[in-house]
Amino acid sequence: MYQYRVAVNESEGFVLNSYPDLCWKRVAELLEDRGGHAKLYRRLVTTLDILESLADTTGYIILRDKVICPWETFAEIEDR
Repeated sequence: MYQYRVAVNESEGFVLNSYPDLCWKRVAELLEDRGGHAKLYRRLVTTLDILESLADTTGYIILRDKVICPWETFAEIEDR
């Protein structure tokens, strides 16, 4: 399962458990009109099996039978 988070002009939103399609489109529309910077972050929440394939687990969170991977930039908009 992936989780998503939107940041607009350095203000970060809450964590979502599904792709924020409408939200991300609205952010793009607002930035087109006003300018600014937005990032869409994504992280994977998966089983412990992933640990076997990792050389370095820095930044990974292990909770019971789940592993939460670090946030990665999934998309970015910069409009001036």
